[in-house]
Amino acid sequence: MKILAIDVDGTLTGNELECEIYSEWLGREVSSKELTDYDVTKVLGINKELEKLKWLENAAKFYRDVEVDEVAVNKIMKLVSCFDHVIILTKRYSWGSIQTEEWLNKHNVKYDRLVCTNEYDKLHFIDAYGVTAVVEDNPYFTRELREKRKNIKTYLVARPYNSPDDCDVYIEGSFS
Repeated sequence: MKILAIDVDGTLTGNELECEIYSEWLGREVSSKELTDYDVTKVLGINKELEKLKWLENAAKFYRDVEVDEVAVNKIMKLVSCFDHVIILTKRYSWGSIQTEEWLNKHNVKYDRLVCTNEYDKLHFIDAYGVTAVVEDNPYFTRELREKRKNIKTYLVARPYNSPDDCDVYIEGSFS
């Protein structure tokens, strides 16, 4: 059985709202051009624990209002037809699953199951669900999969913080 896992944030979404949140928090304009590493704490010079607390404050709004990357969603939805089962696999918190489902449905994202990992490592879920392919924006994770799970095909939505070298298939999006 071919099972596809698709990430949400940064994969199906853009980063305009994320930049607004960082701008408000840091008291200065943060542009998407500054987000040159998946780990924004490295490029914005912020503490990981404080960043996590700030995201917890803004998560419900973010889950509900984040902008869609229509180009990436359209390309990924074409890919979906090649798989028997599609899982949305996100590190979002399960208490936000209703907002996440509403957002996915609003943007016509086709899937069979939503799995919120509550910030736990996705690798455990990949193994548990027998995933055979992953669509992500996180180059650290696709590199890890290519190293530890060579049988899993990796798709990466193009972002300023990743490259075609980080995956098997590179997908252009609106916010590259």
